Amino acid sequence: LFFVASDLLRVSIGRWFNTPVREILENSEAIAENAQELAAVDAQRAAAEIAQGIESGGIEALDRALAHARRFHNIELAGVYPSGVHMPLDHAPRAPIHEVSEPPASFFTEVYETGAARKIDVGASGKWIRTAVPVKGQGSAPMTAIAGVFLPNRVSRMIDQNIIAQNNFQQLDS
Repeated sequence: LFFVASDLLRVSIGRWFNTPVREILENSEAIAENAQELAAVDAQRAAAEIAQGIESGGIEALDRALAHARRFHNIELAGVYPSGVHMPLDHAPRAPIHEVSEPPASFFTEVYETGAARKIDVGASGKWIRTAVPVKGQGSAPMTAIAGVFLPNRVSRMIDQNIIAQNNFQQLDS
């Protein structure tokens, strides 16, 4: 009777605590992934708005389009690349812009082939999520509108740790 009772108690306690931990870790992973995805969506919307501003107002509307995107979207970086050539970027004064590398040629190729591209750069002080869309109708040279969101280390570390914790739990649970 003692062995049956102790085994029943052990299994019951395991079930009581296993389900909430699983749910908590699954929920935290979903929140972490959604936070990163929301940042990318904000950047994509801003890049699309920059492209639309240039498409409707011409290259003369560039500064206005960049400033508007930075003011009304939750982004730290806005810019345009004509034919993959870097132009000055509009960025938040405190954003660690020096940590952002130039996008490779394959990034611009993806923009023109698929209509958008996303690049994540991990720097010393956080993670940059950049998205780009093509600017249509601006002469023969293709242009790309880019917007970026910066996730400071404390935020990106929490996101990454939640995803890792869920993956580790899934390995232990199987």
